Amino acid sequence: MRKSVLRAAVALGLVVTLAGCQPWVQSGAGQGRTGWVEFEGRLRSDTVHLLELTWEAATFGTNANAPVIVDGVVYITTESGRVAAFDAVTGDTRWERDFYDGRVGAAPHFGDPAWHAGELLVPAGFQGAGGLLRLDAADGSTVGGSLDGEATIAVSVADGQAAPLAGTLSASGVGLAHIDWKFRPTAVFAPGFGIGPDFAVVGERVMWSQATRAQGFSAACPPNPTAPGCGPDWSTDLGAHPSTPAAVGDDGVVYADAGGTVTVLEAASGAIRWTGALGAPGTAPAVAGDTILVATSDGRLVAYAAGGCGESTCEPLWQGTLETGTSIAPAVGGDVAYVATSGRKIAAFSLDGCGADTCAPLTTVGPVSAGNLRSLAVSDGVLIASADDGWISAFGVPRQT
Repeated sequence: MRKSVLRAAVALGLVVTLAGCQPWVQSGAGQGRTGWVEFEGRLRSDTVHLLELTWEAATFGTNANAPVIVDGVVYITTESGRVAAFDAVTGDTRWERDFYDGRVGAAPHFGDPAWHAGELLVPAGFQGAGGLLRLDAADGSTVGGSLDGEATIAVSVADGQAAPLAGTLSASGVGLAHIDWKFRPTAVFAPGFGIGPDFAVVGERVMWSQATRAQGFSAACPPNPTAPGCGPDWSTDLGAHPSTPAAVGDDGVVYADAGGTVTVLEAASGAIRWTGALGAPGTAPAVAGDTILVATSDGRLVAYAAGGCGESTCEPLWQGTLETGTSIAPAVGGDVAYVATSGRKIAAFSLDGCGADTCAPLTTVGPVSAGNLRSLAVSDGVLIASADDGWISAFGVPRQT
């Protein structure tokens, strides 16, 4: 694996503050998919202007997935069957594996990984089948799972359990997808009316989507007569294809959609609390305490009060300006939100805004990689970006700050 470490930056020294920091264990940080690591002691609004590129690494794969950052190690998978682990500070390779199968001339399609109890969980699809691979996070060796079962699209870790999302497509063109957790939420779909690839867990409920509908499932969800599982307790039509949902506290959920609306719903009933007009298609939301953040395809970061405004329609608290639009969900560490743009740059904003309706970034870094950025993660004093050319890039601040 080719690696380019910026030794000058490492010589300055980076601090990874392991004590008191939260790991980024899966896409969206945790089971609520909020994209927020609350306790981030190193990358703050008063130090983020010192942010600099510290190392880059190439996986020799394509489409690097959402990174995981745990105990000073960055874990990454690619859609072309590669898995690797890097030291978060230096970029040194801890281990790497290539799952290309020379016998059939193909590699499995890996999804976003998750970390749980010392294992890296890797959802995989391969030759019409697949499964959830379990790798030892210390050395990458396989400790469980296979590629001989159902194709697995995604995985979450909720309440200490792995919750894989798997699916099949029948010859008639009608497919089934299910989430194996404390109960088995099941969706029936046809081509062109697919399910959302990611889901959030809010309390004891799964928040999901299908076609233009936000959906909520619980342990009491009614039987689904077409599959051994259960259907949604509620289904709310948002009028356009929804994003991945994010938890709002313990009893709410927020979606942005392709029609340019952000919607907050009751997790128990699907009733709409309030909506906001984004003015352009929005990314999956991030929820940082009492602030909801959505980036847009026309180049803005839009902040709303998570509790609403006392009306059915709410205006933003503030908006941040980006050089270009984006389709990548924001990542938030402590009091700083990060947004990747289609120009291969990353802009940082204070969660508190700037005291005006429109805010400029605190700092912008990049461009990075030669490909388009796909995902961001921040934890333990590092900001990690993955790209569709298989490269990952790491940012930090000097030790002297």
